Amino acid sequence: MKNSFLFSLVALLALLPMGLRAQMVEPVKWSFSINMTGDRQGEVVMKVTIDDGWHMYSMDVDPNVGPSPLSITFEKLQGVKLVGDPTPSKAAHEEYDDIFEAKLRWWTESVTIRQKFEATEPDFAIDGVVKYSACNDQNCIPPTSEIFELTGKAKIAATAAAKPDVTKEIAPVGEKVDVAPEPSSLLEAENASSEPTIAEEMATPTDSVAPSPMAPAEPATPKEAPSTVLGIFSVVLAAGLIWLTIWLFNSTVGKAWVVNSIGFLSLIVAIFFLGLADQAFAWRALDREAFLSLWIVTLGLWGLYLLGKFNLGKREIEGNGKISVLRYFIALVAFAFMVYLVPGLWGAPLDFIHDLLPPITTQDFILGGF
Repeated sequence: MKNSFLFSLVALLALLPMGLRAQMVEPVKWSFSINMTGDRQGEVVMKVTIDDGWHMYSMDVDPNVGPSPLSITFEKLQGVKLVGDPTPSKAAHEEYDDIFEAKLRWWTESVTIRQKFEATEPDFAIDGVVKYSACNDQNCIPPTSEIFELTGKAKIAATAAAKPDVTKEIAPVGEKVDVAPEPSSLLEAENASSEPTIAEEMATPTDSVAPSPMAPAEPATPKEAPSTVLGIFSVVLAAGLIWLTIWLFNSTVGKAWVVNSIGFLSLIVAIFFLGLADQAFAWRALDREAFLSLWIVTLGLWGLYLLGKFNLGKREIEGNGKISVLRYFIALVAFAFMVYLVPGLWGAPLDFIHDLLPPITTQDFILGGF
């Protein structure tokens, strides 16, 4: 009964960040698309719909005043180059704000922002993130990020090296080919003298199939393949670690607290690999806050377990009823790491483990100080 209650509590705490996220107000809706205006020319179309009573701040708001201005960052430009700056479909409304004591500019109802580009390859990709803030007469939402990933095709014909139209009379091997008239200039004479005869060309057939530097390159291996393999590997490994955790929790081999501590570590690593799979398959289910929340809850439960606040199936305190120094030390490390992770829920960079976390662009709530 006690174990069932414990696992129910863990499940509830794990689902808590998702429930909190579902209750967050989202007054601004974004949609992204590609609109080709020519064979090579196109534009990224960003349509914004704003709820009644709300307004979204424009790109020319002073960030030192208070609200965060709209920012558009293009993180990946494959086969395209940007032309000019983003252009909104209408001018932003300007008004003096008594709260911030400054003139601010914002949009209401809706606005469409377009970014022109020119394609340099037949297949192109554009990834980016927009960061915005919005308010109504009563409150504001924190700076929020929206990610977009777009692909498209341009009508770009493959260019081949121009070759002169030279007609030659092919004679049987050994026979002499008529020599062209003497060139009228020294340059033409040098070109003619450097040109091999028909017999030489037939004697060295490999020269005729040598790749031209102007020939189109072989298509590269799709970049999605490594991500897919990584995602599948991460799912399988995470599932294996979760199974190992359950097995260790029920194991009676050796010191139970050591075995169960390995189980907690396996659970932490499993969450990490689930995060990799989430990014590889673009599920968008495990953002930065949810990832950190799962780690924080797991570390907290591990620390409480090591301090003997609960056990997993049997009495695990040493014979004299005291906890060993090693258990206290590991519990201290678990709690210290848990406290270190907490500011990350508000957007702290956490540089020490930055590369292990989901991208900061998936963060829903970021305080201005970070």
